[in-house]
Amino acid sequence: MSIEEVRATAQRFEKRMRKTYNREYFAALTMIVWMAAYVWLLKPVLFRVAAGLAIPGILLMLYQLRKRASPRALPADLALTSCVEFHRRELERQRDARESTWRWYLLPFVPSVLVWTIAFYFLPRGSLLLSLIFGACFLAVFILIGKANQRAARRLQREVDELGS
Repeated sequence: MSIEEVRATAQRFEKRMRKTYNREYFAALTMIVWMAAYVWLLKPVLFRVAAGLAIPGILLMLYQLRKRASPRALPADLALTSCVEFHRRELERQRDARESTWRWYLLPFVPSVLVWTIAFYFLPRGSLLLSLIFGACFLAVFILIGKANQRAARRLQREVDELGS
């Protein structure tokens, strides 16, 4: 593989990751605005607390996303071996971020989701069934996100392996 091919592959990967994470940032900022509106507009106190707990969870997730997974630009003056090594490190960094999604991406939302689930139970027409359905839906979303990131981590590992061969 020539240096131009490695450089082009690394730049495509960086561009793809930037697009992905820009969508994540936009969605997170939209959720912060939505949760802030809930804090001000919802009447039941537990719903306001749940929405309020979501905001620091989102901010923590954004911080971790930036720290662990934001793509780094490929320096223009790298030689072939340095370029390959840089790209390998970036693939491994993304893989590691995806593998640990459970801890830094999903876990910050658990307190808010628990309070939302409890709040549904205490609604005037709320019930244990409604709370369980809400909690189960969030659990399903968490599992889907976690599994999708595990698949992405395996795909990134295959790219690392291919780069090594």
